[in-house]
Amino acid sequence: MIHDFGYFPPPEDYARSTPRQALYNDIARGQYYSIPHLLDTHDKLSSNIQNASGESPLLFAMRHAPKDKKLATVEMLASRLEVLVDLADEKGRTPLQEAILNDEPEIVRVLLYWHADPFKKNNDGKSAIDMLSSADCPRVRADLQDKPPNFLLMQGKRDIFNAIKNKVNHPPNILENTPELDIREKLLRDFTKGCATRNVGLVQKTVNHPEFDVHYDDGLALRQATFYGHLPIVEYLLGFGPNIHARDDEALANAVKQNQLFVVELLLACGADPMPRRQELKNTDNICSDVNKLLDAAYAEHSCADEYEQNKIYSRRLKPTWGEKMNFSTKVQPALKHKKNARLKEIFLDACKRNKPWTVHQILKQSDLESKELLLQGLRQATTNDMVSKKKYRNKEVVHVLLEHGADPQDAANSYFDAYFTDRLSGSAAEIKNTKGIMALMEQFGACKDTARDKYFNIDTPEEQKKEREARKKDMLEARRLFNKNGQDELPETSEEKAPPSNPFKLDKATPPKPANNDIPKPNNPFKNGPFGA
Repeated sequence: MIHDFGYFPPPEDYARSTPRQALYNDIARGQYYSIPHLLDTHDKLSSNIQNASGESPLLFAMRHAPKDKKLATVEMLASRLEVLVDLADEKGRTPLQEAILNDEPEIVRVLLYWHADPFKKNNDGKSAIDMLSSADCPRVRADLQDKPPNFLLMQGKRDIFNAIKNKVNHPPNILENTPELDIREKLLRDFTKGCATRNVGLVQKTVNHPEFDVHYDDGLALRQATFYGHLPIVEYLLGFGPNIHARDDEALANAVKQNQLFVVELLLACGADPMPRRQELKNTDNICSDVNKLLDAAYAEHSCADEYEQNKIYSRRLKPTWGEKMNFSTKVQPALKHKKNARLKEIFLDACKRNKPWTVHQILKQSDLESKELLLQGLRQATTNDMVSKKKYRNKEVVHVLLEHGADPQDAANSYFDAYFTDRLSGSAAEIKNTKGIMALMEQFGACKDTARDKYFNIDTPEEQKKEREARKKDMLEARRLFNKNGQDELPETSEEKAPPSNPFKLDKATPPKPANNDIPKPNNPFKNGPFGA
């Protein structure tokens, strides 16, 4: 059962630029023969390193290694003395639990041989022993029943042997079936594999799926992408509006620790804040000088920012485009000097429509025009559909600036849902990307997409239904008070029983007497004397 793993020189590949990337890339591609050489020649590369979702190399192999090479990869990793076989991810799932859920009896036997703990529970309170009682793993149950793991007895683990024997010999409990994975988690696993192998096509296909959510599990997609550090993937994902500040800017910390210079520069340009992890990043070793220069510039910028721009990280880092600064000095500054608010408002709305975020920020900063109504008008201009030129405006940078300046994200989502709904039905791939990115940006600032959808389709929310019931009850009490002559809130209680409502279709019990036969007039018979009369 145990293979003889020799040392092979690792293949040259762009996806293996750092030891961490090389480890996960080799596992995802099934190149298990180069993993021992990689782990033994890099002292700072741990065999128990965990990615953004908490997957160790062993658990990563359980989920993403090729099927024909998964057994050899898992066996090679589990046989190393320094590997923690029971190291779980953020949801408490261990490699043994994953093998039972995937119904892989050979891998279950290998992990049990290398001292995996079947009694360790996940966050849902279920252990690997509990999962054996379900009907989701027939092959594992049949294998353990036909060939009991006698090596457990040789290792002195009689309690584990008896527990497994009792579970597999009893009929499975249908009520204890483990629920299937959420579609969003399945898509996120495909995304993780694409990041590890630097497969941009797989990443784009996954991200464009209608059920993919960039905010799922505290923005795990962006944190995972920066952990593997491939610039095209990070840049493509940022177009969909993920939350850069999730978990105290963990995405930026991942890029800094791997010396990904261009990824760090991109994240800082998109508004990442290094201040929450400043002490942690300072204590990190082997950070290159170029990355340190970017971080020092960000620290200096934060310390020099005034009170107005203290929390507007994205807006204060904007740079004017070519010619934008000249237009600002010739058009905006004279209007600011003479306080022509009508002219400033016109320039502001035009800048929102033409996607000039630096001009929008400077107008709001240097004037007193900032109001919720004006910000909402600017959001509508930045996401409008021009019926004359038949052009769709989806200016995500302007939307980001307006949201940082205090625009109501829920009002913005309510007014934007029409464009969001129509673009997803009939828009191109680029339009759908920008549309979903703007909606995700509004959700990042606190908007609820479901509330905007209900308002768009005139569906009352539970809060609105409750308010409507209370208003109806109040109107009823008011009508009863006006109806009552005494002016009381309720009608006086009487001891007399109320008469049941009358039924117009029911005959009364007291019916009038039938008239006598002599009193009933007989009708004339015209044919009494024959058809021709008398």
